[in-house]
Amino acid sequence: MLEKGLIIREPWIDMLLDGVKTLEIRNKPTSIRGKIGLIKSGSKKIFGEINVIDCFEIRPEDFNRYFKLHHVEDISKFNYKKIFAWVMQNPMRYPEPKPYIHRHGCVIWVNLKENLVQSKGETKHVS
Repeated sequence: MLEKGLIIREPWIDMLLDGVKTLEIRNKPTSIRGKIGLIKSGSKKIFGEINVIDCFEIRPEDFNRYFKLHHVEDISKFNYKKIFAWVMQNPMRYPEPKPYIHRHGCVIWVNLKENLVQSKGETKHVS
């Protein structure tokens, strides 16, 4: 069962799930490691899974050196004070996206293990 889901905009989520993009660029580091769900922003659905295996800071002068791994052409439009690369591997796209309960205020991470629904007398995980 997935515990965390990361909300990602298009086209980045598709690039991650296709294995084309292996670095997710963010303005803060993450200590989360392991398998997470990938949620398409605004969809309330989990589109697949990926493993977070590492996180490291990228100096602005080195940013373009990693382009083939992150595919972000212009980092200046994000106005990040610091740049962090979340290293991803082993993506798995679901045949059908899976719905989850989106809690108000979740903008980066969603705690998926709290998204339980009752179904015919048993507890089922939505993801």
